[in-house]
Amino acid sequence: MSKQLQKLDFDSWLNLSRKDPDHFEIQRQNLIAEAIAQAPKDRQKRLHGLQWRIEQMRRRAKTPMAACISISDLMWDVFAGENGLQSMLNAPPKKPDVIRPRADILLFQRKDKDT
Repeated sequence: MSKQLQKLDFDSWLNLSRKDPDHFEIQRQNLIAEAIAQAPKDRQKRLHGLQWRIEQMRRRAKTPMAACISISDLMWDVFAGENGLQSMLNAPPKKPDVIRPRADILLFQRKDKDT
């Protein structure tokens, strides 16, 4: 994890958003891109897609609070909705899709050293 991600300070970000909203937005986008880049490669495409959805919600919302509520609903849906994280955590383990070959087990009689 980068130092910038480790030292995420709410008050500093709040002050930046009030004093220089354009610079805040650039920093916010850079931080999100950095966080996605640090994720495993096989998850990055999905994270980019999720971030795109969040940005569209923010853009379409009439107020910041409306955007916050929409994003919160999305998070709950991803967690508790159909096929969400919660159902994956509570689901029984899947059986492997691989068909394993069958074999006959042969029983051998043990030879004693004396005979």
